[in-house]
Amino acid sequence: MHIRSSRHALLVALTFAAALAASVAYAAPAADPSQVDPFPSSLEPLPPPTASATPVPAPTVRPAATPSVVGSAPQTSGAPPAAAAPAAKKDSAPATLFDSNMDFAIGGFGGVAVMYSRVAHTDGVQVCGEGAVIIDHALTFGAGGCGFATPVSGTRYTGGPDDVLQFGYGGAIIRYHFFSHRVVNLGVGALIGAGGVVIGSQLDAAGNKSKDPNDFKEKSTEAVFVVEPQIGAYVNFTRWSRGALLAGYRYASGVETKNMSWTDISGPTLGGALQFGWF
Repeated sequence: MHIRSSRHALLVALTFAAALAASVAYAAPAADPSQVDPFPSSLEPLPPPTASATPVPAPTVRPAATPSVVGSAPQTSGAPPAAAAPAAKKDSAPATLFDSNMDFAIGGFGGVAVMYSRVAHTDGVQVCGEGAVIIDHALTFGAGGCGFATPVSGTRYTGGPDDVLQFGYGGAIIRYHFFSHRVVNLGVGALIGAGGVVIGSQLDAAGNKSKDPNDFKEKSTEAVFVVEPQIGAYVNFTRWSRGALLAGYRYASGVETKNMSWTDISGPTLGGALQFGWF
């Protein structure tokens, strides 16, 4: 009887203690966030922060302005550089010995040449002149002519002991300059035209030899066709002057003068020239 009463008292005490603990836990206030230990002893990682519904744009960082060199245009940060306009095409002038190059597409010149030649079995000197237009420093269109300056005897053609022969020719000239933009270049061309052969006496009223052109009395006059291919080495001194060494051969056809053949009028030409203009 005593043991049963003790068990009953112990059961009542345990029941009362459990009820008291439950009521205390229910009535305890929520923990203060400020009292939470910022350094938890647990090694478990904290949960990641919740992403905001509205994304916040990152601030734009502008690069620092680079100091510009004196004379250069400033560059705008953040904007692509403007494309440079294509440079205008310029004509390239030929190289020269003594001055700077300048651009010019069309030029022209006039010049003189002193040449060795042979006419009617006589070696002598002929003087030539030429004027032309130059396209792109290379292609030449012009005209020119030559006169044989050395006295030539005409006795074999007319029989007169004092007769002299005079010869000259001229026509259109076309020439092309290879390597025309270099100081030294090569010119190849030809003269195509006509010539005249005149034979007469050069005597005054007293029958003496005269140097007066008015005393010349024609005995034979003839026109011939002339073609003279030519090659030359040219040196550009400046943009307005150049020199040349020239070599060619003059062909004459249509010769009908008595005792004269085309070989008497044809002959080599060799000499030099000076030209002035704008090359």
